[in-house]
Parts: sequence; C-alpha cells; structure tokens
Amino acid sequence: VAVAAFWGATAFSPMGSWFPKAISGIMLVASLLVVWRSLRGRGHKDRSMARDGAVRSGLLIAVMLGWIALLETVGFVVTSVVAFLVLALVANRDRVTVRRVVLYVVVAVVVVVAFRSLFVDVLNVQLPRGTLGWW
Repeated sequence: VAVAAFWGATAFSPMGSWFPKAISGIMLVASLLVVWRSLRGRGHKDRSMARDGAVRSGLLIAVMLGWIALLETVGFVVTSVVAFLVLALVANRDRVTVRRVVLYVVVAVVVVVAFRSLFVDVLNVQLPRGTLGWW
C-alpha cells in the first residue's frame, strides 16, 4: 500500500506530492519495522480479541462513520472535537474521572484547532465549515 501510494503521488505537482510521499514513506518504514520485529519473534503474539475489544472496535468504527456523515453539515472543528472526545472515552480502559474528561476536552480542542490551522492557514486546504458556518 505504501509503495502504491508513493507511486500514485508522483502524478501530483511537486508541492502537492510532498505530503502523500512523506506519509507513504513513514508507512513503509513502519511496515518494515513490524515485519522485522515479527521475524525476530518480538511481534505481538496474542491474536485473540475479547468481547470487550470487539465492542470497542465496533463503536470506534461507528464513531468514525458518524464523523464522516456529519462533517459537511456540522463542520470540521465541532464534529472533530466531538468525535475525538467520544473516541478517547471509548478507547479508554481506565476509570473515567472528571479530571480525565477535562483533560480530554482540552487536548481535543487544542489538537483539532491546531490541525485546522495547519490545513487552512499553512497548507491552504479548505475544511468543511458546515451549513451553520461554524469555524
């Protein structure tokens, strides 16, 4: 997949191809590291998934599909902050405390606004603002 993505990015302009090439390069290096660890016997051996893991995986997929469905209507920032929070809570296996939820909210807002600024202000990639015109 990484090689195909890198090859596909060669059809883009030089400025438009650097990001896909960088990501596909990182994917290739990470894949090679996983293969190397597996060949050395250090890879993750337990392939079973508990019922809890299956439910969490299903919820994660449902949240991502909901994010995709609401992105154009609600807008990138609001939808992404909500999805980030729900994903963090679903993936969390520790006890949920008020402090943890506050931390999740702060991190979600900072990360989403940083990504929005990176894409819109630096890379000139327009993200959905939603029908309400939210940021």
